[in-house]
Amino acid sequence: MNPTISIIIPAYNTEPYLARCLDSVISQSFTDFEVLLIDDGSTDVSGKICDEYASRDERIRVFHKPNGGVSSARNVGLKEAKGEWIYFVDADDEVLPNGLQALVDGISEDVDVVMGGLEKCDENGKGVYEMEKGPEFLTRKDGILINYGVSKVCTGNWGWMTIRLFRNSIIRENNLFFDSDVVYNEDELFVVRYLCSCHHGTTHYINTSVYRYYESASSVMESTKRYFNPKILTSFASLVRMYQCIANDKDNDAELIRVAKDGIINRYLMIRGQMEQHNAIDKNVLKNFRHQCIQKCGFLFVVGFMIRRTSRRTKNFIKRKLKI
Repeated sequence: MNPTISIIIPAYNTEPYLARCLDSVISQSFTDFEVLLIDDGSTDVSGKICDEYASRDERIRVFHKPNGGVSSARNVGLKEAKGEWIYFVDADDEVLPNGLQALVDGISEDVDVVMGGLEKCDENGKGVYEMEKGPEFLTRKDGILINYGVSKVCTGNWGWMTIRLFRNSIIRENNLFFDSDVVYNEDELFVVRYLCSCHHGTTHYINTSVYRYYESASSVMESTKRYFNPKILTSFASLVRMYQCIANDKDNDAELIRVAKDGIINRYLMIRGQMEQHNAIDKNVLKNFRHQCIQKCGFLFVVGFMIRRTSRRTKNFIKRKLKI
């Protein structure tokens, strides 16, 4: 019998946190799972920690590989996974007690994704954010829109992959893998591709926090507050590929395609803003990204986007001045 869940955990130089993560997994009340630990060429003792846990728990399998990034590590896990459902965990985070059981309780024949809530903590474990309540079921469209933070049924951006269960059969039937050249926003890209591959794509949101995410000063997003991290450039490719996936799916409507185009332009503006903030302007990169914005979205769409953006900014400025 194959396990119900395959838990894929990439590990690269996560020595200070890895045991905490693994302890949170193996102590779950739900036990019908396998753990695939992918040591992505760690230079600390992360690989040894993986082997030690595997020697103590037969549900754990370890794979050692040369460093290739989190996407390539997750791909190893996808190729080896035997479970009916796939669950991704980051080695510096934790699965909350009974988190797996809560997700499994949300499984039914008519859903393709089970999604739980998330707690965000600082490095000392102090809570800084918790996902709000949402509708119990989301359509495929809203399941995609929440990755852009524009769904009418859920506020905020819920793009975290580590709060979702995915059907392994859908992943295998559609040959879904991570793009190894994308190291930022790779999770949203995978979620969108997955949902575009589903016939129904219904998400069951169980309104229970299942995962604890720890903010880290070494993460790509946090590092951009201190300097320009070139890894964030790969997120532009992610937004372009998300758009291509949505535009090529005949079941997606004009609103989704418009949102996906907005996503490309917004990401270009974000990257340009990061470069300006840290005095790291690369004219060739920005020129290439502008060209892709026009090529993918169309010149008139880009002009319309910038007009709408300027109008919103003007209205917000007036409101602040008048203290409305």
